[in-house]
Formats: sequence, C-alpha cells, structure tokens
Amino acid sequence: MKPNLYLLALGLLCFCFAPLLAQDLTVSGTVRSKEDGISLPGVSIFIKGTTRGTVSDIDGKYTLTAPSDGVLVFSYTGFVTKEENISGRNTIDLQLES
Repeated sequence: MKPNLYLLALGLLCFCFAPLLAQDLTVSGTVRSKEDGISLPGVSIFIKGTTRGTVSDIDGKYTLTAPSDGVLVFSYTGFVTKEENISGRNTIDLQLES
C-alpha cells in the first residue's frame, strides 16, 4: 500500500511543478518591410493558439510576454503573414514581405 502512496505523492509533485518548466519571457523587436526596410506601425503580433498579443507602435517596435517555446504570428494588411518560433529568444526582429 505504501508504494502506491509514494507514487501518488510523486505524481502530484510533478503536476504542481510542470508549469514552471514552460517559463514565460519578454519578447521584443522591430517589424520592418522587407522591400524598403521601413518600420511598420500597427502590425498584429499574437501568440499562436491564444488570444494574447499586441500591436507594433509607430516605429514598428513591439513587446509582449510569451512562453519560451511559443510561436509568434505577425500579420499586417497587404503583407504575407509570418510565423516565427520564439525558441527562448528575447529579441525577434522581423521583415514582412508585401
């Protein structure tokens, strides 16, 4: 009977600490046009599979908190939508194609 109790306790510990493994980090960067390098204000940037996101400012800069293993989706009217793996990076500068 005791081994089952130990397994239950171990399982509960794993369940409680699992969220700590997928740490959130602050990601920032600048979004520019690939053709002419001009910064793009108003680009929608969101975390794939969620409703969390932000919009780039007048200088094309953005900042948001995301999981270190997440995927950012960049979309802007007249430009090709692009997905970018975060892969633990804090800075992701991106160029969008028209």
